Amino acid sequence: MNISDYFRNNLFPIKLIFALKDPHLLSNMPLDSQSKPKQFFQDFLLAGTISAFSRFLIEPIAKFRTYGLFRNEDGTSYLSRKIKEQGLSVMWRDSRTNFKRYSTYHGLLFAFYDLFKNTFCSSFDGKTEFWRFLMSHMTAGAAAGSLAMFMVYPDLSKLREKRTGFPKDGGVFRLYKGFLPLAVEVMIYRSIYFGGYETAKKVTFPQWTEKSFVGKYLVALGVTIFAVLLSNPVGTLRRRTSLKIEDFQYKAALNRAKQIYKEEGWKAFFKGGHLSWISGISAALNLVLYDELKALLFEESKM
Repeated sequence: MNISDYFRNNLFPIKLIFALKDPHLLSNMPLDSQSKPKQFFQDFLLAGTISAFSRFLIEPIAKFRTYGLFRNEDGTSYLSRKIKEQGLSVMWRDSRTNFKRYSTYHGLLFAFYDLFKNTFCSSFDGKTEFWRFLMSHMTAGAAAGSLAMFMVYPDLSKLREKRTGFPKDGGVFRLYKGFLPLAVEVMIYRSIYFGGYETAKKVTFPQWTEKSFVGKYLVALGVTIFAVLLSNPVGTLRRRTSLKIEDFQYKAALNRAKQIYKEEGWKAFFKGGHLSWISGISAALNLVLYDELKALLFEESKM
């Protein structure tokens, strides 16, 4: 059985593979392929499908987070009224584009991480070389996160141009305005996300993660929330320095950080952090399902 048949027969009915436009591209790609390009594409497909599935599950919570506090003129809940008028399906309406973008980014993210991990991290033993093991996986995670974001950022820029009417002059460089501050935030988050999970799974809490799916998920959730909290100050500063992301300047960011700390204290950098569990639910699920399904589909097929 080739990989296109497997995904068509087992996962395609869920309608979650948006990044793949032509399944026949994989018609000659065996599951037990050892070549890096083929393995990369396998990882991309698997992670993209899993992330779209987890996003589908978490979408109602994200909708509630966005619209749950909105009120109509008569004082009734905006979201409750929408559900009453249009049914529960309104919680997933207009989300297909988001699923596609989310799936593509996370497919690239996990594929790049596995590529970097297998290339640079496999020589370190977590029990005897703890810090090298941790730092190598954190570096792989940071590199994967920034590279995946670099590849999808033009699409985000085009979406921003449609919504805000930013000028379209400047050639291809305009598509990367504001990328560097976002890349810093992504690198911090993904380094902890991948490096922390890999270390916790294999070194710190192996008794939780080796036999129990629930234990592995709880470890992944804890690491993910921790990663969100630590990267939140950079995200807060990036958002509050300038409403126009293309005008972001590091000198202005430093001055703004001093001003925020002076006027609101250090807690201002963590505002909204208590909601990190919401994004952590799907992010942690991505980690665990990717681990489990990759071992089931690919590693066992090589035996």
